Formats: sequence, C-alpha cells, structure tokens
Amino acid sequence: MRTDSHPPRHRSHSVRDRAGIAAARRFVRRVATPHLDQDRVVDVELVTSELVTNALEHTPADERRDVEVSVDLSDHALDVSVAAPAAELPRLSDGDVPVTARRGRGLYIVSALCDNVGVSASGSLVRVSCRFNLT
Repeated sequence: MRTDSHPPRHRSHSVRDRAGIAAARRFVRRVATPHLDQDRVVDVELVTSELVTNALEHTPADERRDVEVSVDLSDHALDVSVAAPAAELPRLSDGDVPVTARRGRGLYIVSALCDNVGVSASGSLVRVSCRFNLT
C-alpha cells in the first residue's frame, strides 16, 4: 500500500489542448511541492507551461494527439518531460537570445531554470526532459 510519505516515483498526465496547460501546471505542482522549495516549484510550473505550449504549437496538424507530461522522482532529482509528435527537434540556444528575436526565448528560459535539459527523438515523437536537482 502506498502512503503519502512514499509517493509513486513516476507519474504522467495528458494534455489535449491549450485548456489543459493549467491542469499540467497543477499536476507538476502537486508532485514537486513536497520535494522542492516554493521558488523552485514555480520554476517547475513555468518550465512545464512553456514546454506544453511549445509541444501543442509545434505538433503537426495531421499528428494531433495528447501531449504527455511525465514526472519522475529519484532520491536526487525531479525530472519533468514533455513528449509529443514533432516535425523537427527543438533547438536549445547556446547563448543569449537577441532582444529582437521573434522566437526562441522559451527554451532559453527553460535552460536557465533547469539544472539540465535534454532533447531526444524516437520516430516522430520528440521528448524534452528537464532535471531539477533536489540537493
């Protein structure tokens, strides 16, 4: 039997459209709150919101399906990943995003808020994973 002191190590949530972004933020907040300070929980929510929004925006119309938000908890980190079909891999910025840039700020912010960011692909599914260290 599970108790609140021993939460599941992996949880996931599906988002179908923009209306589900707030629910995704609440989902990660519930998982993160017992393990991170409040400022860091806000970072997790912002990162989740940005990644889900990007996934919804960049999913090809002919491949519309739910965006999967997963949270994995280990003794040392909380990992949030967002997976969805995509035509191409998102590019993480190597430096500052120019003020005049029309796009690209979101992943720059994500990179700044996380301890580690990774992008992977399997078939047409693209996953962006973010690590938040617990120590």
